[in-house]
Amino acid sequence: MVLQAGHPICYLERGARTLVTFSGVDNEALTVGLGAIGAAVDAGRFSPVTITRIDHQSALADSVRIPLLREAGFSPTPQGFIRRPAH
Repeated sequence: MVLQAGHPICYLERGARTLVTFSGVDNEALTVGLGAIGAAVDAGRFSPVTITRIDHQSALADSVRIPLLREAGFSPTPQGFIRRPAH
C-alpha cells in the first residue's frame, strides 16, 4: 500500500498484477504512488512489476492512467505495463 500524508493512494495486490486506487485519489496523487512503486523496483525491494489491471479493468484500456504509468517509468507490454529497475 502506498500512503501520502497518511492517506492511502493505491494498493498493489499480491502478485503485483492488479493496482487498486482509493476513492478521492486524483491523478497527481496517483503519480506519486506509481513513482513510489517504481522507486521500490529500482531499490530492489520488488522484482519487475507488470500491472495488467487497474481497478478491475484492463490497464491497457485505462486511457486516463496510461500517461501516468509512462511518466512513472512503466513500459507497455501485450499484457499491461511493466516497470523494470532503472539502472
